[in-house]
Amino acid sequence: MNVLGFNISESNESNDHQVRILIDRKDWLGGNYLGMDPPALFSQAALISGGNVVVGRCSCGCEGCDDVVVDIEITEHSVIWRSDNGLMLEFVLNQYLRTIEKQKNDYSWEDLNRTAGRLVSEVFEGKRNNKDRHPQKNTSKNLRTFHNAL
Repeated sequence: MNVLGFNISESNESNDHQVRILIDRKDWLGGNYLGMDPPALFSQAALISGGNVVVGRCSCGCEGCDDVVVDIEITEHSVIWRSDNGLMLEFVLNQYLRTIEKQKNDYSWEDLNRTAGRLVSEVFEGKRNNKDRHPQKNTSKNLRTFHNAL
């Protein structure tokens, strides 16, 4: 079985960040492709439910140009990735899901602008609790909460 890992770094080519896919601790995308921006990768439901997932993009940084796509199959005990070039990778299901969940919720790579953008988006998407969504109530408390979240 293979082991999945991630490394998030800045991408000067695309002026954002990229998730480098690590398979058995080696960079799987190589030098010809950029990783996906973290929210773009981890927001794909098929990553944990199965289906096609874009895991890499052209070195120009544009999604849709020359994407790296894997077809993900979830079985009772494993996760299988298949690519168009015939490559097949297999992961232990529980370990795979823990790795995805851990990285999906790790924001240590974010700078202040990315953190503010994510928090504001969460408010508009309803992912923050009601007290956080109503800044006109308890404004000073909400500002402290927002500041502490940064």
